Amino acid sequence: MFFELIKNAKDKWLISPKCKISDFFQYIKDKGALRDTQIEAIETYLYLKIECENKPLATLFKEAKFSQDLNVDELPLTSSARNKLKTEPAALSLYHIACLEDKNGAALFKEMKSEIENHPGAVDCEKVIDDIFYGVTYSDYLFSLPMGAGKTFLMACFIYIDLYFSSLEPENKAFGKNFLVLVPSGLKTSVIPSIRTIESFDPTWVIPNPAAEQIKNKIIFEILEENKTGNKSNKTKNPNVQKVNNHSPIEDQEGLIFVTNAEKVILDAIEYRKSSGVIDIFENEGDTNYKISNELRRLLGLVPNLVIMIDEVHHASTDEAKLRRVVNKWVEGGNVNSILSFTGTPYLKSAEKIQVSANAKFSSKMISNIVYYYSLAKGIGNFLKTPTVNESDADRDTIITSGLKDFFDKYLDTKYSNGSLAKIAIYSPSIEVLEEMTYPLVANFLTSIGLDPNITVLKFHNGNRKYPAPQDAELQFNSLDNPISKIRVILLCQIGKEGWDCKSLTGVILSQENDCPTNSVLQTSCRCLREVDDATKETAIIWLNSKNAQTLDQQLQSQQGITIKEFQNRGLPKYHVQRRSRISNLKLPDLDFYQVCVKTETKIQTKANPKVFLNSFDAKKYKLKKQQVTIKDFNGNIKSIIEQENIDDAQLPITFNEWLNVIVKESFGGLTYQSLTDYESELLSVFNKITSLKDDLSYLDSELNHALIRSDIRCSFVDKITFSSKEEVLPDHSEWIDSDTLKKTKLVLKLSELFPNRETDKELNDIEKGGGFISLEKLDESIHTIKSLGGDASTLEAKRDLIAKKDKTLHYSPYIFDDSNFEQKIFEKILALDLLNTKKLEVYYNGDRFVSTFKIRCYKKEGDKLYPIGFYTPDFILLKRDDEGKIYKVLILETKGRIYAKDFEDKKKFMSDTFIKMNNDEYGYDRFDFLYIEDSLREIEIVQTITRAIEDFFKED
Repeated sequence: MFFELIKNAKDKWLISPKCKISDFFQYIKDKGALRDTQIEAIETYLYLKIECENKPLATLFKEAKFSQDLNVDELPLTSSARNKLKTEPAALSLYHIACLEDKNGAALFKEMKSEIENHPGAVDCEKVIDDIFYGVTYSDYLFSLPMGAGKTFLMACFIYIDLYFSSLEPENKAFGKNFLVLVPSGLKTSVIPSIRTIESFDPTWVIPNPAAEQIKNKIIFEILEENKTGNKSNKTKNPNVQKVNNHSPIEDQEGLIFVTNAEKVILDAIEYRKSSGVIDIFENEGDTNYKISNELRRLLGLVPNLVIMIDEVHHASTDEAKLRRVVNKWVEGGNVNSILSFTGTPYLKSAEKIQVSANAKFSSKMISNIVYYYSLAKGIGNFLKTPTVNESDADRDTIITSGLKDFFDKYLDTKYSNGSLAKIAIYSPSIEVLEEMTYPLVANFLTSIGLDPNITVLKFHNGNRKYPAPQDAELQFNSLDNPISKIRVILLCQIGKEGWDCKSLTGVILSQENDCPTNSVLQTSCRCLREVDDATKETAIIWLNSKNAQTLDQQLQSQQGITIKEFQNRGLPKYHVQRRSRISNLKLPDLDFYQVCVKTETKIQTKANPKVFLNSFDAKKYKLKKQQVTIKDFNGNIKSIIEQENIDDAQLPITFNEWLNVIVKESFGGLTYQSLTDYESELLSVFNKITSLKDDLSYLDSELNHALIRSDIRCSFVDKITFSSKEEVLPDHSEWIDSDTLKKTKLVLKLSELFPNRETDKELNDIEKGGGFISLEKLDESIHTIKSLGGDASTLEAKRDLIAKKDKTLHYSPYIFDDSNFEQKIFEKILALDLLNTKKLEVYYNGDRFVSTFKIRCYKKEGDKLYPIGFYTPDFILLKRDDEGKIYKVLILETKGRIYAKDFEDKKKFMSDTFIKMNNDEYGYDRFDFLYIEDSLREIEIVQTITRAIEDFFKED
């Protein structure tokens, strides 16, 4: 919903000169460790942090941050409505929201749209926006990703990114320095162990060394999961408090990561009075109950520049008001940087209704503060296994037996690349049912197919008096993805509904309605979908009784906007396409060219010599100027003039060591205590000059500017450095394709996106392997026959043309035009040109930025300096070789939709003004040219423009 507006604005920022961190994103993509959804989420996160300055969403919408490209003059509005949208940014935003459409093209908020258009004066747009975002006045961003998308690793990414950017700009409050991860209490056995993976996260996935290693060494990880002790005594002790106290003084820390429980720990001190509906937080710090129950909450509220991460936020929703009250209290303390929430369930149980005016309401079931959304359906076949859902109205035993037979028929011999065996989970409503009904049934079945249930079955539950928790069950449960595990069937009771990460789980059985809570059917069913090796080739099975199947369908529709059919990929077919390189067939040489490279050089102007500064220190130079304050009456007459006293640090005693610590602390890691003590005598001399003794205690001289003194002392320890940038023109080359990416199966939604089509591609491949050759003469005969009979021979003609030009194009096959239908049309138009033959030209599609390696580093000139604006991956390359088969001339052709034209202007200017001229100068002839085609041109104009460019550039010398 609103995230669509944020995404559009983010995408434009990424390719604009305002985005100064293109290289940062390129590093992450080149590293290749993160999924597409994680990279997109990081792009959104940094857009909100940098370009949007970490502002609250309500503020950003009231400023029309995401609606700046909306042209009011082109909208069919009354003059009063148009004037309101032009003069009130909040009105522009709200109308932009009102114009959002569903997947069928229908307006989502017709009532609000109509009210703004017809009665603009009746709508208080700023208030409506505040209400939509729940009245929150701080940064509260929700990332909605399905299970298996890597939410935990994404948290780790955000943590390292914040610490990295805060180290570059210590005073920039947009980035956090400490982190609190809140998990729901019901998921302690599942979620907290998975959160531990943050500790093992490789920071080089997002940050290059040495910065990554430096930050990793600085991080301190604390899991606050201990229970309070002494419940029956008069005094309760909280070991979690001691863990926090170990980092005192807490106000000075950075790099702390606390993981704790939202309801049990943070909300202990809150009372909800049902009779009055009032949420009460004890505020009397003298109260013993306050000190005992609130000590952890109070301490965490003191952690500076704190980013609060709430995992599985939909669980916290039942206590949303309580949790929000705690967060609000922390925000009042000024230490909270932002709230980051993560969920796979972006919908509310019932629609949120907000009064827009007396006659109109805003109503939506989607959570408003979602800034990034990746659907479950999009994840299937990408990083989730493709499921088959089986529904039965039979009894428990029949469903379990059928499910087991189906599972072992398909996956008996399935062993994943890490050596783990495929497994199926069967849920039971109680321990008694699991032990007395499910296990005997499973044991008998396994025995019948030759498997030993004592080795292949894991019973995992918390135990009761009759059936204690199975010995070593937890160890086996945590080792299921290990190749040493022989478990094939996992029997569960009230465990493993969510947060359980078992990639080798390939099946789930929910045979009765109460096998898991009704509101957890979707989450429980999806436990078996996590990718192991390659989700494009992996499947899973889900067996449900009719009631659970009905619940699953309802939850899929209400929480994900899809049906069971779409969930199984039947309603939205995807095709697995394997591409292959043809570079060797074409004997296509590497593409040589020159790149602009701007290098920053540092030069030490003056070597640090603190001894000289400290020995020559003169306290008189730091005398504070007396500041006068003039007091006037309401008529402007001066009543008196007083001198303002300096209230710096002079009122409190200070020791020499404390003074040194202040200098170290204010250096933000630039100085160490040891580096100062090497000059102890000189610093002590300075300290004595700026302090005075009173009752054997040292006090700072109140007439001196001590902040400036400390700053100058720190500067004396640092080399004086000058920075200069140097532009270089360096040779580069492209091997055309990334072979590792090309080897991966690509998922497409439409076979029409392929060029050539599957049949022609297969024939082309057969020809190159030495078989299945069809002569052009034979194809001509077939075409003539079809036409003589009045048939349509266009498909055969296209095949004939492609086979005739197979040595002129397709450096890999097939090309996939899944981003732009316009690109595909242009490509087919070029292939149809006779000039391709007469000029002996070749044409290659280069527009897949993941496959193509020909990328141009672009810059924008501001003043006399060049600033990087990111890489440019050209759409098409038309080339001509010389008599030796080497690439002689290259025409770079770029296609753009009109709506994206403005975003490409800077790169277009760089290509035309800098890249082409620079390369031609270096080669000594017109080796490169650049052509830009926009979809605003008519088809005939496009063909004429391309033809003219080819004739002009590839003319005979």
